Amino acid sequence: MPITNASYQKYYAKNRDVLIEKMREKYDPIKKHEYYEEHKEQMKAAMAERYRNQKAERNRQLLTNLLASPLPDELRQKVNELLANEGYKEVNKHFIKFIEKQVPSITA
Repeated sequence: MPITNASYQKYYAKNRDVLIEKMREKYDPIKKHEYYEEHKEQMKAAMAERYRNQKAERNRQLLTNLLASPLPDELRQKVNELLANEGYKEVNKHFIKFIEKQVPSITA
């Protein structure tokens, strides 16, 4: 059975000093810095890969959403082409904004 938020708040208020002391004992800034220096390149590479994956997924989602709106045929063809050959991974935000401007507003 999960702990409700109110009961956690009571537990934390009651044991705050003990919990804070445990966390202070676990954290060692020197060890943390040494670990970072030792693994700096792997961390940078992992963050860069995560950024690329998030950007690609965001672009894919935006382009997929654009297909649901009324697009001119040439832009629809370009969007389908980008989605088909995974070109969306390389598309920048200026291109996406350009395509979004081409979509006629629904209220007009």
